[in-house]
Amino acid sequence: MRRNLTIIMALLLAVSTFSQQKSDTMYVHMNDGSLKRIAVLAVDSVTFSSLSDVAPDHSPAEAIDLGLSVKWASCNVGATSPEDYGGYYAWGETEEKSEYSWETYKWCNGSDDTLTKYCTDSNYGTVDNKTVLASEDDVAHVKWGGAWRMPTRGEQQELVDKCSWSWTEINGVNGYKVTASNGNSIFLPAAGYRYGTKVGNIGSDGSYWSASLRDYENNGASNLDIYTFYHTNYMFRFYGFSVRPVQSPQSDTMYIHQMDGTLQRIAIAMVDSVTFVSPSVDTPDTPSDSTSVPDRSHAEAIDLGLSVKWASCNVGATSPEEYGGYYAWGETEEKSDYDWETYKWCNGSYDTFTKYCTDSNYGTVDNKTVLEPEDDVAHVKWGGDWRMPTIKEQQELLYKCSWTWTVINGVNGYKVTGPNGNSIFLPAAGGHISVYWSASLDNGYSGGACNLYFTSDIHDWSYDFGRFSGFSVRPVCDK
Repeated sequence: MRRNLTIIMALLLAVSTFSQQKSDTMYVHMNDGSLKRIAVLAVDSVTFSSLSDVAPDHSPAEAIDLGLSVKWASCNVGATSPEDYGGYYAWGETEEKSEYSWETYKWCNGSDDTLTKYCTDSNYGTVDNKTVLASEDDVAHVKWGGAWRMPTRGEQQELVDKCSWSWTEINGVNGYKVTASNGNSIFLPAAGYRYGTKVGNIGSDGSYWSASLRDYENNGASNLDIYTFYHTNYMFRFYGFSVRPVQSPQSDTMYIHQMDGTLQRIAIAMVDSVTFVSPSVDTPDTPSDSTSVPDRSHAEAIDLGLSVKWASCNVGATSPEEYGGYYAWGETEEKSDYDWETYKWCNGSYDTFTKYCTDSNYGTVDNKTVLEPEDDVAHVKWGGDWRMPTIKEQQELLYKCSWTWTVINGVNGYKVTGPNGNSIFLPAAGGHISVYWSASLDNGYSGGACNLYFTSDIHDWSYDFGRFSGFSVRPVCDK
């Protein structure tokens, strides 16, 4: 607990400087090796809670220590014993009901393209960029109180990757006994699921919601499926699934409330360290002598009226219409051959990843989902405050700007005009189809990364290309 208090003090110190240093960035280094990069100007407020601050614990469950980042409940929400099925809840709803469909789903207007909450893509409804259930929509917290909550996708993946699973029967109920390396275990009953007015597949399989929205196709959310095998998956939000709660070991949590309405919830026990960085100063992974990292770019930072500024040219280019370099995702140099055999972060194939992997079927799991500064070609090549955009920042460019196919100095591409009238030019560097990498891994398939792509007829985003592919990079910097 003393270590947690030290980290909280460090976080408070960082937060206290927000108003004093306009463009600073806070880096939160997690115990699992991942890095959370938080732009100061995106933060509205920061709050902390601990077990003594939250509502009383009403749960019938025991918190089981499996030696993981969180403790897992001994039974489902709505249950009183491990083998009891418990309730079935649509994602983001806190009560059971007689029918589970888009017509009855709380957070839409009758269809999957009219979402009213938890939406990052205007094709699916009203964008609020919320990607993790708020406490009032988290059935585990609402029903049980205390420090209980629904697990994130990463926490469910950790349960899959770091425990042994055996199909068994307890008191006549089928399910999986999940045993940790410390010998402790939980039982997940095969409770089936609710769809329409029916209950399906009781005794043969089960599905357990996480608190995490699907990164793409916002009509879905992440869940854990159990049947002949077990894995994390995605399913339509209106389905009625089981919920197995978790709680952080020390129950101390930092909530970062962002200006766009999103909420980042960080368990203090998961934090290894915190660093606070000013523009054009070392990122956390550079040497500790505070040597400046000068801005080596040839680009201008264009304010399009979005959450970040966009570079006026590609990495490797000196003008807007120049194509620039082609880089595999997470690599910082061009090369002559782009395939799995030459890709830096695998051992020759798509199922042998050595970094940036969330699924053991594809390699060594480290749960890193955003490129670290040393693997971000924009930061490595240009320095300063430049970096590769996240997929959400690329989506913002797609959905909040107007796109016009045009020609500049004989080069085809798109003039992208922001809501404030400023514009950038994206050259068609790939011929018929041009692709620009983001810094975001495809959470559903570790072999792919998210990207922006376009032809003369369409412009959209995808996750369909293998990480070994050589694509363009258009950097951004925080405002």
